[in-house]
Amino acid sequence: MRLLYVKIILPLPRNHTQPTQMNPPTSHPGIHLVLSAGGVKTISYIGVLQALEEKGIPVLSVSCSSAGSIVGALYATGVPLAEIEKFLVKTSLRKLRGSRTFPFLFNWLSWLRYPYAAFDSDKFTAFIQEILPKDATLGDMKIHFSIVAIDLYRSTFVVYSSTTHKDMLVSDSIRVATIIPGMWAPYSPDSDKRVIIDGGVATLMPAWLAPNFGADEPILVLNTISGKERKFKSNLLSFIKEMIEASSQSWDRHLIESNPRVQVLDIDTLGIHEMQVHISNTQKLALIDQGRDALIRKLPELLDSYDKNDHRSIVTLNDAWSLNPSTVAEANAKLLKGQYIFSGTSERSLLYISYAPEDEDFFQLIRSHLEPMARRINLQVWSDLNIPVGKVTEEGIRYALDKTRIALLLVSADYFNNDNVQQFELPYFQNEKHNVDVLWLPVSSVDTTDLSNFPCAVHPDKPLDLLSKGEQNRVLSQLATRLVTYLNGK
Repeated sequence: MRLLYVKIILPLPRNHTQPTQMNPPTSHPGIHLVLSAGGVKTISYIGVLQALEEKGIPVLSVSCSSAGSIVGALYATGVPLAEIEKFLVKTSLRKLRGSRTFPFLFNWLSWLRYPYAAFDSDKFTAFIQEILPKDATLGDMKIHFSIVAIDLYRSTFVVYSSTTHKDMLVSDSIRVATIIPGMWAPYSPDSDKRVIIDGGVATLMPAWLAPNFGADEPILVLNTISGKERKFKSNLLSFIKEMIEASSQSWDRHLIESNPRVQVLDIDTLGIHEMQVHISNTQKLALIDQGRDALIRKLPELLDSYDKNDHRSIVTLNDAWSLNPSTVAEANAKLLKGQYIFSGTSERSLLYISYAPEDEDFFQLIRSHLEPMARRINLQVWSDLNIPVGKVTEEGIRYALDKTRIALLLVSADYFNNDNVQQFELPYFQNEKHNVDVLWLPVSSVDTTDLSNFPCAVHPDKPLDLLSKGEQNRVLSQLATRLVTYLNGK
């Protein structure tokens, strides 16, 4: 009845076919899903999930970008697909936007100053909470779930997952994943210097985000396509939008095509635009049918590729790796680029910068000098900023310490008063059995008796805060050169 109704009210493309009849369930070990960005078009993912359930194919994990997180989070939380469909079909999607910051005719005023938010995201959060179990957190998820966002302040991806952010509300995770610049205000947790926005700006199809817990499960990326020709020549805004989207998809597809275990399911969304929140219930049902049809057509190829797969895991996860999904994501991304396979190696490859938050300005200056040097000798500069938002700091620090090859301590009065320094970092570095090379750098004048066993990287009587900007840059440039020489000689 649904398809007959759709055909009468909403003409479908000529190449649209009736949904294929489902065959009896087949045995399959499961699949990792990546739900790409796509605005309202991501409603089509409901149809894909319905077909997978009817076919008896378990979903092992859900990784999402932007609006893909709405269906993905609800499903991973355990909300039945029938309820998700009813909720999103019967409810006006205008509620997704929230209320306007200013009246319609004056909404342009919201873009004149930060946070450049046209809508109130609190209303969006309240809308999502209508269908979720009360106070549902990522720790309540039935299957592994992760989203990607971008930290503008630190120019890096931020990963939120059911492993590392168990206490985060599901509604908050969806809100973070969908913070489209210009529509909603960026997310700034607590008093941290973090400005978090929608990860879809840089990665629409984050296949690299998918975990790979087993040795043989495929990864399927769900992607929506409009079925219409791109109109990037119509106006400047369209040109900029298409340019950003093409840039993101080009890199995503490069990573995907480099790995035969990742496949893309393109879903024709009948020309519906991602921001078309006023679509009718009939159009929503048509999108769901399109997702269902696309999966059924793809299924033989998917099962065939599984049968032919060499069953080699992308990343072998152990307990240590599972504590750090951002590292897993980095390893997956490097593998997809053909660089290497990570397998929980214990090799020490970090240059650990230990500092007090009060000295962050000096830290940023030092990091800018050390990172180019570190890349040349295959070291990663690490600090507590590498710990994902909301992750237990102690776990992240202990994990990084065991991967540290050399440590640089930025010493000041605040440094010796820092709890992490006193409880974890200094005791670790002072334990000779860990065999970590340690240098210290005076940021300000302070008693350094506790560091008598470690060499000073510069003259101890010339702390950075007493030097001019030019002198600071000269000293740090020399420090980077000395470190290269030292490490190459070991």
